[in-house]
Amino acid sequence: MLRHCLSASASLSLLLSLLAGPAAIAANQPLVSIVDVGAGQSFSCALSAAGTVYCWGSNANGNIGNASFANSTIAVPVYGLRGNVASLGIGGVHSCAVLRDSSVRCWGSGARGELGNGATVDRHVPVVVTGLSGVVQVVAGNVHSCALTAAGAVKCWGSNSAGQLGDGSFTDRSTPVDVVGLGSGVAMITAGFQHTCALTATGAVKCWGRNNWGQTGNNDVNNQQFATPVDVIGLSSGVVAVDADVGDTVCALLGTGAVRCWGLNANGDVGDGTSGMNRRQPVDVVGLSGGVVAITAKCAVLAPSRTLKCWGSNSLGQVGDGTTTARSTPVAVVGFGSDALKARGVGGHRCGVTLAGRLQCWGGNSSGQLGDGTMTNRLTAGDVLVDGDPLYRGGFEAPPVQ
Repeated sequence: MLRHCLSASASLSLLLSLLAGPAAIAANQPLVSIVDVGAGQSFSCALSAAGTVYCWGSNANGNIGNASFANSTIAVPVYGLRGNVASLGIGGVHSCAVLRDSSVRCWGSGARGELGNGATVDRHVPVVVTGLSGVVQVVAGNVHSCALTAAGAVKCWGSNSAGQLGDGSFTDRSTPVDVVGLGSGVAMITAGFQHTCALTATGAVKCWGRNNWGQTGNNDVNNQQFATPVDVIGLSSGVVAVDADVGDTVCALLGTGAVRCWGLNANGDVGDGTSGMNRRQPVDVVGLSGGVVAITAKCAVLAPSRTLKCWGSNSLGQVGDGTTTARSTPVAVVGFGSDALKARGVGGHRCGVTLAGRLQCWGGNSSGQLGDGTMTNRLTAGDVLVDGDPLYRGGFEAPPVQ
């Protein structure tokens, strides 16, 4: 009899709990298990280990890809990409992703053809980039995009006003075109504001496009724009990574652990201890003793401590050292910890991810691009938040990708 009473009591408890509905879930929780991150002009995106993309911040052009044009101060999943993304390429006002089948999707601003779908209109959900397959990396500049294939070839599309597509012309392209003169020997690509660079399989760096600040690194003093790749001086071998991060400063990581940068240096952006004199060929970044294991333009992860250090413009706190003072040499990002994986940033904010998958942002926050639920600037690193509903955190089921 006792056993029957206990069984009835348990059944009643279960029924009451079901009628009461699910337990309350915290409205906002830190976004975790992140493996990649990118930052646009006033928005940011991150890729989870499960292959889902989240974005937040300004959404005026559909930048955050959630079938809306409303800004969001916390992370929201991009429609149609749940559990299917391999890597990200975040630009100034648009975003792209390589899917696990090696195809590419883009969303956001499309006025110059930067979405690669043959049109010149904005899209608030991802669209298929025409004529691409076998892609291993996608990058996005301010209003242009490029893809690297498994065969080592590079194709670009979008705005070409400065020759940043590398096809020998200055004509915009709304679908991908081949970059001239690279062949099939490219290992990595990066996109600046209006220029592009490639790391060859032999460890050399080549750049093309806008050169008013020395972005192409070939010591041209005539502000010439290059519509095909040119060699970066002093980097004919030994380079293992290169990054322009949608800006006008480029940095390269050498196999020795040293970092060299070139281009815009208005506020110490090349990290050589000077400000105001642009660098038209690479110079050494100072203060990175012990070597570096990962870079972006104006940030580096140090070995063996995995401390994150940044430098350059800091008017909105984007260096992350607790001040708004420009830094011409690297300083540690306060509050980020000592297990940094990478950091990204363009303009007035940056975001970084740790080896444990923790995601944090800092700097300007006028559109909610820090993802902390506010529009208040942060001078040090803070967590990115997402809605606490487990279904929301996993990414919505979405309409078909257009």
